Amino acid sequence: RLLTFVFDFLKGAVSVEAGRLIFHFFCTQAGMPLYFAQYGAYLAGLFCMLGHIYPLYFGFRGGKGVLSSAATLAVLDWRFFVIGVGIFALTVLLSHYVSLGSMLGAASFPAANFLLIHREYRSGASPFGPVPLSYVWATTLLAVAIASLVIAKHHENIHRLLNGTENKFT
Repeated sequence: RLLTFVFDFLKGAVSVEAGRLIFHFFCTQAGMPLYFAQYGAYLAGLFCMLGHIYPLYFGFRGGKGVLSSAATLAVLDWRFFVIGVGIFALTVLLSHYVSLGSMLGAASFPAANFLLIHREYRSGASPFGPVPLSYVWATTLLAVAIASLVIAKHHENIHRLLNGTENKFT
């Protein structure tokens, strides 16, 4: 189990960083703004999760993408990770439902992305220099896609939560 945990997390982290580096290389070659490299990171995280959730070699039946998405958040911006894990931990502590914590942690990503990146847009204090408003919206839409995948994979847990039959973490 520990190795599965480590490798699922590393799979997400390495994918996101590789996507960022590949886009960074092409951006510098083409004279494009450096914030475009972050699009590569978001896209790599999204496609890593798709590969984790729907793996070809397991008949398109994989995991729920929670660890891969956590790694994506950690590499994209440590603040996203802290917010998501904080909401996850607080939810599990209060409700004892890991699935609910996973879904709420995932749901926090688009909101955190929009609020933090929009603040950087307004202040001009992005790590990549000034970014346009389109960057805020594009990254937020990618965050919505990533969060939606995690939440959608929890559809059975949602039904059990609504029916009061979901297992609690003790």
